[in-house]
Amino acid sequence: MLLEAALAVARETDEAGILERILDSALAVTGARYAALAQYDSAGTAVRFLHRGMSPAVVSRIGRLPRGWGLLSVTALADGPVRTSDVEQHPSYVGLPSGHPRLTSFLGVPIRSGGRRHGNLYVAQDEGPSFDLSDEWSLTTLAAFAACAIDGAHLVTAERERGEALAQAAAAQERTRLRSQTLADVITAQEEERARVARDLHDEVGQSLTGVLLGLHLVETGLRTDPLDMEQVDRRIADVRSLIAQALTEVRQLASGLRPTVLDDLGLAAALERLVTDLTARDNIDIDLQQDYRQSTRQAQGHPGATQHDPSDGSPRLPAPVETVTYRVVQESLTNVVRHAGAQHVVVRITATQDRLSADVIDDGRGFDVSKHATSLGLRGMAERAALIGGAVRVTSRVGHGTTVALRVPLEGPQT
Repeated sequence: MLLEAALAVARETDEAGILERILDSALAVTGARYAALAQYDSAGTAVRFLHRGMSPAVVSRIGRLPRGWGLLSVTALADGPVRTSDVEQHPSYVGLPSGHPRLTSFLGVPIRSGGRRHGNLYVAQDEGPSFDLSDEWSLTTLAAFAACAIDGAHLVTAERERGEALAQAAAAQERTRLRSQTLADVITAQEEERARVARDLHDEVGQSLTGVLLGLHLVETGLRTDPLDMEQVDRRIADVRSLIAQALTEVRQLASGLRPTVLDDLGLAAALERLVTDLTARDNIDIDLQQDYRQSTRQAQGHPGATQHDPSDGSPRLPAPVETVTYRVVQESLTNVVRHAGAQHVVVRITATQDRLSADVIDDGRGFDVSKHATSLGLRGMAERAALIGGAVRVTSRVGHGTTVALRVPLEGPQT
């Protein structure tokens, strides 16, 4: 449902159609009774408020649109989702206008792309179950797709307007620039690879839910036996409960893998340490993480590609696109090691100098014939990411002799 809704939003090219589709999709993926969307202009002023779920008669009784107080104000100022199971008990609750339906639970998320906030997306219930972490993840993912779709609509409009005033050669050059910018925005704002999500949902969550269905069938069969064996039924119910818990864990891991907050908050070094720690604990694989940023201490001022340092803890901070691409290449490489390599030991080596970042993932696994897998989804995705920031990925492997994934990224010049 989520993937279908997000793709439906991404396929829209008209901004008005995008906004209408976002509201319909928000109701679909969360099961909410009401949905609303506040849109801002480039100056941060609210210019549009759209909603779903209220009849024309109710809207007429309310009379005026929201003024952005209370929970709407909290969401507008927050950097992430705002969720409450009891609207009236929230510290920021200021009441509802006369004629407005009573609300129980509320969930609001920002719609943003890079440093630009397009608006906020809200859903609410008047009865029934409250929103949970799964709803929060679904609405946040939908908002990421929506932000990129809005960006795309803006770019299309801007391109059309420029085409009317510029010569054909200048227009063609602008289209190239906008296309590159769009790809970069996908990395920094959306951070969503449809193929990865589809594969992970199928391989992990899909298998767990299939097991749930089978378990429920066994429970149903057990309940129909004569005489009734409650001990066997209880065991099967326990198995189903365990499968559901496993599916929830996999969904949370998938959500974390889409965009780990530690990458934004603390940078590449800390994010890789967290990634390696999690994989080591979960998959029982020996990973040796080696990070050296000592040669990349040039001051960032006046050098767009220079390494920066976080004054809070002294850890090195590279340009955001470089950190994102490096993290994703290492993450994809380690995922491949866990799934396919059968390795006992892996070395992850990160070295940043004044003019280049190097990232190598070396395993002692079974290896493979690179020529037969050069266009596979994971390898192609790593190469495309690296190319966006002027870098390159090289994969070397031999059957029975392990695999090395080497990323090289120049740190001179701007990183788009």
